[in-house]
Amino acid sequence: MVTKVLQPRELGLGRAQVVVRPMPELDPAQLEVAIERDGSFLQDTGQPILAWGPSQTWVRPETASGQDGQLTVVLGERFTWNLRANVTYLLKLRSRTGETPVEVRLPWPAVRMPSTPPTTSPVDISSPPSPLVEIVETPAPDEPPVISAPPRPPKGRMGWGLWGALGVVVVLIVAVLWWWGRDFSMGTVSPNPTTIAWAKTFAQDKHSAEAYFQEAERFMKAGGSEAVQGAELLYSVAGDEGSIPGDLAMGRMLDPDLFVAEKSAFTGLDATEAAQWYQKAAAKDDPEALFRLGVLVQSGRASLPPNLTTPQSGIGLIQRSADLKYQPARDALVKLTETK
Repeated sequence: MVTKVLQPRELGLGRAQVVVRPMPELDPAQLEVAIERDGSFLQDTGQPILAWGPSQTWVRPETASGQDGQLTVVLGERFTWNLRANVTYLLKLRSRTGETPVEVRLPWPAVRMPSTPPTTSPVDISSPPSPLVEIVETPAPDEPPVISAPPRPPKGRMGWGLWGALGVVVVLIVAVLWWWGRDFSMGTVSPNPTTIAWAKTFAQDKHSAEAYFQEAERFMKAGGSEAVQGAELLYSVAGDEGSIPGDLAMGRMLDPDLFVAEKSAFTGLDATEAAQWYQKAAAKDDPEALFRLGVLVQSGRASLPPNLTTPQSGIGLIQRSADLKYQPARDALVKLTETK
């Protein structure tokens, strides 16, 4: 069986779909799940979030349905808050107590999450807190406070010492500000980290598609596993908001012809999902997307709708890209002509 984790925009933050193909012989209406990793299990402790523990617990997902030969399970925040990106878990499924569960691998990707977890315990308002008592100390009535007058500045040439000290302080402040400005002029320092937590916070806030894409580019330039995972999350949000570069970046992470492990948040290739991202940008007549989609279709590696399943369909997409003066498409057409 094959499992795939998706997070359509309409699900919102913190919720994800787990798709299992082919459909196991289980009743979705009675489905229960258990998740295991290295001998630990997600346990229901009565709190809003499941916690890892030594005992296996069966928990009902938010929803479960079977359609088109696949099982679709929706996991809510109580599951997702304790699932880490790029970690593979063991997912167990059953629909009746005592039956042998179905076990499948669950490679968990980076999903969009809210900035704070669900409340773990309600606030007790049955007994209000005791009022604060402010204690103010007042001077004794027969001992009025003594207010000392400041010393008078010395007369004559002694006053120049004060002006000299102030002058030195001003010079030091100017020097520090000059050096500070000089350091900043030598490079741009971003105040924001390149962590998954920051990527989730940025994705939750409302920005333009271009802003999401530029933030993803900043993550990619930083490099490193966590930064690449954050970039994937932001690229996907940018693509969902209409960014063609965001669609292309997601496609490249999955494309068998362009896949580079250090630059991808995914653990493997997926020509079909790459083609789906390219298809979004190709619908807007982007020449690179048309070419990349055409290559995948022409090679037969992607499972797509009937109108995009023949080599001729792929060549047609490459031809359209060449018509838009995309040089790699023109070179590909020349090679295809030479091989006939």
